[in-house]
Amino acid sequence: MTRTLRIVTGIMLFVFVATHLLNMAFGLISLEAVESARFYFSLPWTNPVGFLLLAGSMLVHGALGMVAIYWRNTLQMSRYDLLQTISALLIVPLLASHVLGVTLAANMFSMVPSYESVLTFFWVQAPHEGLRQALVVAVTWIHGCAGLFTWMRLKPWWNRAAIVAYPLAVLIPVSALLGFVEAGNEVIAMSAAGAAANVQSAPPSAEVMAKFQLYNTILWSVIGGYLALVAITLLARMVRLRSSRPGIVTLSYLTGDTIRTEGGISLLEAAEANDLPHANICKGRGRCATCRVRILSSSEELPAPSELEAKTLERFECPENVRLACQLVPLSGTIELERVLPPDVGLDAVRPPSSTRTNPSDSDSDLPAEAAAT
Repeated sequence: MTRTLRIVTGIMLFVFVATHLLNMAFGLISLEAVESARFYFSLPWTNPVGFLLLAGSMLVHGALGMVAIYWRNTLQMSRYDLLQTISALLIVPLLASHVLGVTLAANMFSMVPSYESVLTFFWVQAPHEGLRQALVVAVTWIHGCAGLFTWMRLKPWWNRAAIVAYPLAVLIPVSALLGFVEAGNEVIAMSAAGAAANVQSAPPSAEVMAKFQLYNTILWSVIGGYLALVAITLLARMVRLRSSRPGIVTLSYLTGDTIRTEGGISLLEAAEANDLPHANICKGRGRCATCRVRILSSSEELPAPSELEAKTLERFECPENVRLACQLVPLSGTIELERVLPPDVGLDAVRPPSSTRTNPSDSDSDLPAEAAAT
């Protein structure tokens, strides 16, 4: 259930970001084109149902992210996971001013948000905010693509979809940023023309300045509250790990590699922390089974498979002594084991054995045909 919620809410947020970027790409035509297209790209999110789904997805996806951090057994991770985690943590601080600007500030200052007013702010009144906006696009898109592609790579239709997905992953943000620049140049020219015609706006009143200070207070309160939530999550995680008081785990592989580490982390995390190559196509999410290991012996009783691990092992018709390295978390003892699949295994290994067998005698092997030949 948790995994499904993470995927569904993530896809919802990714579509939301994609529609905004596609809208901004119309800046390659003109500022007027951006504004005209806004109605169609905003339509799914401006109705009550769409707004509730979007707001709910933001809250649920964010909460699940904090839960995932809390349950991490180690902060040592692959570069891929590190990139996705850092980008996720940066989204709220970078995006807060934009979200509050087009919602709260619009009501406080009785403004009707438009691309002309927003881009004028970014390019003329506060250029540093324009740079932050470009950074938001990069960080949000990287995080979304990392999560979406990790999920899609496990699907049987991925090879066909990748032909379109990879080019779009580059084309959409690049087009949006180029449109952002072109539309920005247009509002800069409009502002310069107004200045040349001696069109000057009246200085803000005391009431407006007071509202502006209130807005800034709310903005920094939101960012501060978020940072406090992250800190509390990390603190709670530390308390959880210390309270578990795991022992020492020794992992002896048939290849001759030996790892000695504190218990309480998964076999996959232990391997990654000690630079031992390990197949891991789904990035430790328990979906692909490429990280599975064969347990040859264990001095201590191992934790039973979780519901997620049991379903994955059943799907791949694994015997009882085979476990998922990303899900098995021993607390102590000595374990003798072997990796079932080679570290450089391909996407074909994600398919259950029944879909890769070409001969009935293959049923005696735990390896897909392609992996066994590697």
